[in-house]
Amino acid sequence: MCVWATGNKMNEFVRNSLEEVEVFPSASAVVKGEKMEKEKSTWKVKKGPNGALLVDGQLRVQLASNTGQTAILRDVFALGDNAMPETGAPPATAQATFQEAKWLAARLNADDIEQVPPFSFRNMGTLAYIGDARALMQLPHEDGQRYKYLPHGLTGRMAWLVWNSAYLTMSISWRNRLRVAFRWLLNNLFGRDVSRY
Repeated sequence: MCVWATGNKMNEFVRNSLEEVEVFPSASAVVKGEKMEKEKSTWKVKKGPNGALLVDGQLRVQLASNTGQTAILRDVFALGDNAMPETGAPPATAQATFQEAKWLAARLNADDIEQVPPFSFRNMGTLAYIGDARALMQLPHEDGQRYKYLPHGLTGRMAWLVWNSAYLTMSISWRNRLRVAFRWLLNNLFGRDVSRY
């Protein structure tokens, strides 16, 4: 039996601040729907049920008024665990945040955020290291055709090898890859140094 108890607590800054908007940012905000009555409205940052910033499909932060209007901030973006897209939140994993960051960087570099379809998460599978050189791996089989020759998942040492490979290839630099691989080699030869933790 494997019990995994983790938590996704919202960042204190995001949860407790960013409440009232003292001055409506007319230069960067666009109100959805009907004409705005900004003199009579008070605005707050729009948040989801868990306290995350509610963003539109382009990962832009939204404001909500006391009169029920919504405004989109064209130059303020949020992603990862701090954001919840209106279309539904992707899983709280590094994979989802990485895809959001890559999509947003491409849109900002191309300056076409208004013309492209909204962000869409693509599940590439799930990996979890469970200790003792073993891991669990699950591959998505949504359409049934894309991975028809691959199993639904792997377990044990084979999944651990895939996990190690994925971890190394996603490291940013060759220096980091070599340092991580060398540390793994030292741990295998001499055991983990738990006194440092």
